[in-house]
Amino acid sequence: MIDDCSTADESFVELQAILAGLPMHAIPHGDRSCGPEVFLSCRGPRKSQIDEGTCKRRVEAILSKAAREYPGHEHVLRQLEVEFASLDLVCFVDHRRRRLFAAVRGTDLSMNRWTTHEDMRSNMHLILGYNPPRAERALKEYLAVRSRFGRYVSFACGHSLGGAVVLFVARECEENPDTAFQRVDVFNTATSPLATPLVPFTTSTHFHRVKGDWASLALEQVELSHGQVHLHSPKESVPDKHVLLHFLPKKVDNADDQSCCLSESVDNRDCLSSTSISPPATCQEDGSAIQKVSKPAWWALLGSCALWPKGRNAWRCTWESKENPCSSGEALTLQLALNSYSD
Repeated sequence: MIDDCSTADESFVELQAILAGLPMHAIPHGDRSCGPEVFLSCRGPRKSQIDEGTCKRRVEAILSKAAREYPGHEHVLRQLEVEFASLDLVCFVDHRRRRLFAAVRGTDLSMNRWTTHEDMRSNMHLILGYNPPRAERALKEYLAVRSRFGRYVSFACGHSLGGAVVLFVARECEENPDTAFQRVDVFNTATSPLATPLVPFTTSTHFHRVKGDWASLALEQVELSHGQVHLHSPKESVPDKHVLLHFLPKKVDNADDQSCCLSESVDNRDCLSSTSISPPATCQEDGSAIQKVSKPAWWALLGSCALWPKGRNAWRCTWESKENPCSSGEALTLQLALNSYSD
């Protein structure tokens, strides 16, 4: 069923969108190099150095900032406590209203040794029509938290790959009333061109998408037997139709025009932090503006990494965070350097 987003509970949808962006902040920045060392360092099981406490502290800090930046949801956000946080899943608890919120992060495009390997595997599985491997870990973590709050009402949300993971978790949990979600909201959820999107049978599931989004295109091509698809109008100031910013409410500083958020990972990480948002243009040393370089799609990053060790000419990509003379924020720019290797 497809309808206009105005028929949904707009305030609750905005809250879910805010929460869907918070798990990205649990990730340490790490090494942004796109060389083969990234794949070697994150190959196999994740390292144990990142503990739950570290992730929780990072999310608690951004949750407090989000409460200040979104005054329309400040009261609810300040009632939430971060019960659990990992590289995949964050669980928030509202003890006053006895509610549990589970949020799963999307793809991290920062070429981070903690996330790159797992995200690429999950995206490839999803494209081919299989369940993303990250879903199994998220399910296990959610069930462990849910067992401590059996009498609470549970909700879930996710953006892009995070939405696909959430749908898997919801499907696995819905047969047991003690673990089932009352409602799931996914935003521009990643879908496969080779398979019908996974939809829970009994859980109230809401698919939110912006027309023109490439990742959730399958929702436009198939008729779902369960769930509702809500079409949202894109924000004209944001050229990338996929980013979470289209679903977020306006900030207190009217930071609606945040065209800097051009990738999934930067959208989730930076759009909730006004101090890290880069302006539409960077600056030269003399203060004159130059055109900002847009960040590439995930497939461009994947292709550039795949070419690294091969051939005489290979692309080397590095993300650099540079202080922007125009503002107090940071400008995240992409450098693509063509390197020549001798035989």
